[in-house]
Amino acid sequence: MGEQQTIGVGVIGLGFMGQTHLAAYQAACEDGVPCRVVAVTDRNPERLSGFADASGNLAPGEKREQLFDPEVTATTTDLQELLASDAVDLVSVCTHTDSHVEVAVQALHAGKHVLLEKPVALSVEGVRTIMEAAKAAGRWCMPAMCMRFWPEWAWLKEAVATKAYGAVVSARFERLGAAPAWGDGFYNDPNRSGGALFDLHVHDVDFVYHLFGQPQGLHSVGTRSHVSTSFEYTGIAGQVVAEGGWLTASTFPFRMRYIVEFERAVADFDITRDPTLQLHDNECSKTIEVSGKSGYDGQIRHMVDLALGQRVTPVAPLQDAEAVTGLILAERASLETGSPVVLPPV
Repeated sequence: MGEQQTIGVGVIGLGFMGQTHLAAYQAACEDGVPCRVVAVTDRNPERLSGFADASGNLAPGEKREQLFDPEVTATTTDLQELLASDAVDLVSVCTHTDSHVEVAVQALHAGKHVLLEKPVALSVEGVRTIMEAAKAAGRWCMPAMCMRFWPEWAWLKEAVATKAYGAVVSARFERLGAAPAWGDGFYNDPNRSGGALFDLHVHDVDFVYHLFGQPQGLHSVGTRSHVSTSFEYTGIAGQVVAEGGWLTASTFPFRMRYIVEFERAVADFDITRDPTLQLHDNECSKTIEVSGKSGYDGQIRHMVDLALGQRVTPVAPLQDAEAVTGLILAERASLETGSPVVLPPV
């Protein structure tokens, strides 16, 4: 038998999410997954030191973690230099949202597989442009929808699909937090970031679509910074609701939760609680044990499998990103008009 291929990885953009991807690739490599970060690029040369940015996910004054060794990992401020490297098979695109389409298309044209941070784009046309480039290149481009890989959420997907506790009666998703303090003001410009609708709430819209498919309609209330949307589904008696937003207080801690009511049980996930996932029925409440890996770990490993040809279907296909982008735009229209929106089938 021949030696297994090791996927050479390039990370584009070394801000908060780029550092998150780097840590996940490093953990995968240490666990024996055949991948290795061989190149990184960022327009800011100070980020090419290999150390985590203290202004991102580490508080000032804490020991800075080394994410890569610049003595063995190629570093450059020139994106084209990274894309020209034959050592790079797969790239993570962790740049600002308004650059996603351009950077992803360039990477695909260069023959690279692409793991693309969310949101893929702020328009359906942008997503379609990437889809066309991926098809023409014969390469994978997968949206980094990490909740599809989060163990407690993957458990929910299986429970809904198998009807292990009966059909879904109602479902509620909540994702709230302070606006990102990183990004040099990028998140404050909704024309570039899409605001909380696209940057934060997208996770729950994507998971609603992942669970139930295209809704027949939706109705959103609130603002682009803090929205609550009710999705209409034939066959679900109660509400399917997703609430998400950036709250006004910078000290508000991040919250992520779901409560899904089945015919015979209720699943309750809360990231701020230990244990995070509990299942309640008429007899008892119990803890659901899941893998300790995060959704970031799961999506990285899945993407490596796609690049190796060990999987032929992505958990998060670009076609779903196209549909989810359409749903978020429909939410925005509902907010602007104050009225429900009827949706076409996809």
